[in-house]
Amino acid sequence: MIENRFKNIYNIDVLIVGAGINGAGLFRELALQDVNCLLIDKSDFMSGASAAPSRMIHGGLRYLENREVRLVQESLSERNLLLQNAPHYVFPLPTVIPIYHWFSGIINGIRKFFGMKATNTPRGAIIVKLGLLMYDIFTRNQRVVPTHQFSSRKKSLEDRPLLDPNIVCTALFYDAWISFPERLGIELIQDGLDLNNGSIALNYVSLNRVENGQVILKDELSGRETKIKPKVVVNATGAWIDFANLSLGKKTKFIGGTKGSHLMVDNQALMNATMGQMVYYENDEGRICILFPLHGKVMIGSTDIKVTNPDEVVCTDEEVEYMLSCVRQVFPKLDINPSQVIFKYSGVRPLPNSEGDLKNAQISRDHSTKVIEPTEGGLPFPILNLIGGKWTTFRAFGEQTSDKILTYLGLSSKVKSTNFAIGGGKNFPKTEVEKINWIGKIQKKSGLEAERINTLLNRYGTNAEKVIDYIRLGGDCLLKSSPNYSKREIEYLLKNEFVNHLDDLILRRTVIALSGELTSELFIELADIYSDFFQLNLDVKSKEIERTKAILTQKHGVNLNV
Repeated sequence: MIENRFKNIYNIDVLIVGAGINGAGLFRELALQDVNCLLIDKSDFMSGASAAPSRMIHGGLRYLENREVRLVQESLSERNLLLQNAPHYVFPLPTVIPIYHWFSGIINGIRKFFGMKATNTPRGAIIVKLGLLMYDIFTRNQRVVPTHQFSSRKKSLEDRPLLDPNIVCTALFYDAWISFPERLGIELIQDGLDLNNGSIALNYVSLNRVENGQVILKDELSGRETKIKPKVVVNATGAWIDFANLSLGKKTKFIGGTKGSHLMVDNQALMNATMGQMVYYENDEGRICILFPLHGKVMIGSTDIKVTNPDEVVCTDEEVEYMLSCVRQVFPKLDINPSQVIFKYSGVRPLPNSEGDLKNAQISRDHSTKVIEPTEGGLPFPILNLIGGKWTTFRAFGEQTSDKILTYLGLSSKVKSTNFAIGGGKNFPKTEVEKINWIGKIQKKSGLEAERINTLLNRYGTNAEKVIDYIRLGGDCLLKSSPNYSKREIEYLLKNEFVNHLDDLILRRTVIALSGELTSELFIELADIYSDFFQLNLDVKSKEIERTKAILTQKHGVNLNV
């Protein structure tokens, strides 16, 4: 008999629908304020747009063109806070900009800044310099990464001989990148549960309908339904916001999302050309493109295409060729082809609906909350719709939304999350000496090799100690198909991290598929561990294998001979 996951639902003040980064961040914010929340997602946690980011934690240099100065300032501040609060997953990212002109784009930049129509004039060194100066000025009182610098054409081509020789110079500045975004989202949810015993988080639970002022939820795993009557509902479903509102009996048109696709490429020459840095460049259409090393491969992004149904989004062959052609523009001597794409992914940016003639790149990346009040249709609760937002600013967005919810509940804020470390970022060693000491302490207690402890520390932060404690409780061995993971480590994830389907494990609790490590042999080994742990019969196991294979093939271009 399938477990009744609704049995402990009671006394819920806030229902958060959608467990992407904004929903997860808000869940933790409200837990800090001792507000009982129920967080649900119709799929897995962090499986929508939050599983398809560019892996950048950034200020948004390009946003300055659209006069989004407040957003850039907030983003830079939040970037620096994430470097502080999630040091196990967020790291400084040196970023190089190839520049082809000195003075180009000045008039065009002025037109964009004042919201006027503009052409795709290339951004020259003067425009780039102004933007980077603003970056440095905004962070002058919160300096955690170096300021920008420029290099001559000669020096740039000496460093990167494959770079397009038509450049006039390059600029180097710093932002940040995130190694395990989906894992950080899981840690936010775990933090929320630890902070407030009255809060609950359930994946694979959908918002079904509203009856007599009560919200009907459906467990997608068992088919069970339950009723709850929250005081506030938060629609944090991102690109699905208007669809979720229909389930609540409200017709809205808040979202005008665009698809962003990315590639993971196995090309050693391209890896060498990055020099361990991100290359942030402009293609022939004036679009900003990026590439940087990620988990032993090179991540390339991205596209920006309007879509109507987020459930149908995939990275197409045309997008693959488009992104590879953009790389060839900046590295014309480099041989790169579609056969080197080992993984692809696509997500929908939850941008605000725009009825005008704005280009996709001109639509604001800022966040806002649109409220449907109880008086608008007879519902007994307000619906707060979280519009926009991005990975970098989830904490600020969550804090701002939390304050609004507290007002509805007649409460006041008790504590700020500004300096509150996330998950395995708590007490994370800050220096190499501290890291060596931490590893030594754990080695003495566990008997594991230092190299293995270091791997787990990089993967889980200081939560690695919990993983190691679990490993020690039973006989463990490295996976036959991968020396990077062990059987007990995988079982820890299955036991403690809300895994329900096999793809939850392969795509979001680990980077096994993203990094190109997933082989047919490893897939079967993971399926065996998953099946044995949950005591699945052969029929259910077979269905899980076929489900996961289909997702890998259709969504990510990974074809396994299983």
